[in-house]
Amino acid sequence: MPEPDIAAELQQFLCAAGWMRNSVVNVGRVAAPLQERLQKALAGSKRTKRAAARIPISLADAERTCFSQVKQLLSNSATLVIPDDSDDICMLTDASDLGWSFILTVVLDWIPRRTSRSRITSLSTA
Repeated sequence: MPEPDIAAELQQFLCAAGWMRNSVVNVGRVAAPLQERLQKALAGSKRTKRAAARIPISLADAERTCFSQVKQLLSNSATLVIPDDSDDICMLTDASDLGWSFILTVVLDWIPRRTSRSRITSLSTA
């Protein structure tokens, strides 16, 4: 995905990243400089896609880095997949005085005597 040349492209990218905000850790913080850049570009005009399409922008080096980092975060996020009935599903839990959490994951080849450190893991790209 190329860097945005107009404010509308940056606006669309940030809307898509915002849509994924609940699924990707720190995407809001990493994208904050881009959001500030968009706010500056749209200052004094309507905040519509049509108005943004007429506003050229060029990203500074720090903003280019943020753009690349957001793309990297989005591309490395876990993909949700409907498990097959034959898959081994593991539920990992954690709790404290402040809260609780759990993760459901699918193990493709379960080897009971193998330690978790020696397993090779990857995110699904399905």
